[in-house]
Amino acid sequence: MIDLKKTAADIYVFDVDTESDTAAANVLRLVGTDKDVLEIGAGPGSIARPLVEKNGCRVTALEVDPNCIPLLKSFCTDVIQGDLNSADWDKALGGRTFEVIVIADVLEHLIDPWLTLRLAKKLLRPGGCVVSSIPNASHAAMIASILDDDVDYRDWGLLDRTHIRFFGAKNIQDLFRQADLKIVDARYVLRTPEMTEFVDTWRRTSLKLREALDFPAFSQVYQTVVLAVGAAAALPEFELVRNPPPKIESSLSVKIVGNVPGGVKIRKAIGRLLGKTGRKIVKKSLGIR
Repeated sequence: MIDLKKTAADIYVFDVDTESDTAAANVLRLVGTDKDVLEIGAGPGSIARPLVEKNGCRVTALEVDPNCIPLLKSFCTDVIQGDLNSADWDKALGGRTFEVIVIADVLEHLIDPWLTLRLAKKLLRPGGCVVSSIPNASHAAMIASILDDDVDYRDWGLLDRTHIRFFGAKNIQDLFRQADLKIVDARYVLRTPEMTEFVDTWRRTSLKLREALDFPAFSQVYQTVVLAVGAAAALPEFELVRNPPPKIESSLSVKIVGNVPGGVKIRKAIGRLLGKTGRKIVKKSLGIR
């Protein structure tokens, strides 16, 4: 059951493993070090903090939740309380500009993400960039859940209860183009359906339907992390739909066992073959604990 009393200060607190393939870790990599950064929709600072403490950046945070403001003030250069659903939220920055603007898993929560991105573009210094992570609405597991007549909103994930906008690869590209921005780099966070919050629904889905849902190029993309610059920049545009990621295999325990007779024995045999170190490497590459 959803706890409606929770705020961003409760829900979006997490540690970032900088060596992982998570969206947050990719945001840190794309931002780089020693930058003047504006993070809009900073929440409790789960990304802002490592930007400061690990990347050596100077972060100005814009956040609407009053419960997050004191948390952000403990490590950010400046903290401004502002509502991104306001048509003039950018005025709160007083004309300041930044080398990098971070919009991490925020645009999908907004009434008008198209306007938000256009306003953010105005706050970039010449040669600056926007780094943004956006959930993928066409992930196979989410589609399977919808086809099962089960649109179950949660506190987090692809069906976060505060998501009001949904994007696929084509829509993300268009979102940045309309803001006079050009995507020049992208990182994909891949999760097989078994690795998502929809795993139970996926296991109930017929094999034939699973094969069909997992066929599209972006069916395993959980989040897309992009780096965008001004459209007039000399860098070539990275076209998402022309550059889908390679698929990853399902976790060994799910992929091999399935309905194959003796699957458990096969799994154990492979586990012994890989050894303790090998198993750790495979699990880490697949995001399995």
